[in-house]
Amino acid sequence: MPAARPESPAAPTDGDHWEVVDAGPVANSLRDELLAAAGPTHLLHGADAEALIRCRRCRAVGFHLRRGRFAIVELSDTSVGTPAEAGAEPAVTGPSGGPAFQRFATFAAFRESLARHRHPRADRVGGAP
Repeated sequence: MPAARPESPAAPTDGDHWEVVDAGPVANSLRDELLAAAGPTHLLHGADAEALIRCRRCRAVGFHLRRGRFAIVELSDTSVGTPAEAGAEPAVTGPSGGPAFQRFATFAAFRESLARHRHPRADRVGGAP
């Protein structure tokens, strides 16, 4: 029997850009994209992952990795562009590239990182989030 799906990581509100992904075709497609991008040397290669949430402004997707771990993965970006957040392991990619990601040992740390996810605004000087 599959593990129980964790509580919703975030309730979408104006300004946070997160969209909860229901189990089904969209979640399956995001999981398949992760598995295709994470080659044999990538730390998420073959991960038992379930998409939970995705950002509507970028390609960040939050996954439940089972065994109580979570990750935020940049599906279209193979570079590490964000500093590690409190409670997260450093962002990493596999030696041969692949999607950048951060893993979280707890749901609380994962949810906290989702809350801090920001995008540069074009109307701000210097692109500050």
